[in-house]
Amino acid sequence: MKTFVQNLAAAYEAIQIEYFQHLHAHPELSFAEYETSTYIKEQLTAMGIRLLDGISGNQKEKAFSILYNMMHGGTDAFSIIGAIVSQFEMMLSVKQMREEGLDLSAIHKKLGGSEFRIKKMLPYANRYSVDKLKQVLSSIYEGKYELKRKRNLSEI
Repeated sequence: MKTFVQNLAAAYEAIQIEYFQHLHAHPELSFAEYETSTYIKEQLTAMGIRLLDGISGNQKEKAFSILYNMMHGGTDAFSIIGAIVSQFEMMLSVKQMREEGLDLSAIHKKLGGSEFRIKKMLPYANRYSVDKLKQVLSSIYEGKYELKRKRNLSEI
């Protein structure tokens, strides 16, 4: 286990240094961290896409490494589940719109958000049927509900 954690830390050291350097090269005043907020959202989206890549590509070690990094970095379980749900919801929307014959720009116009994210979803959306994506989302929603229910029971 120690070797796994050491390898994981080494793998993410460069990313952590990059984040540190970027944030310190672009300082903002407290309560006015607009560019910082945008940067963090972009990085979380990219991390969510890498996580989705690991999950959908059956690359378990990659997916677990990303999950470990997110949890070790202080991201709570509900935020992680939310990131996964968001990726799968986007994938389902993209898949449905592609099946309706919409191209990338029409999908972007209809969904809004980041064109980069939509473009990254296309290959993943093509891997699954609409029914399979709905099934996966249903399972994730059910798991999230159970996790919340168990957490609420433990607080009583």
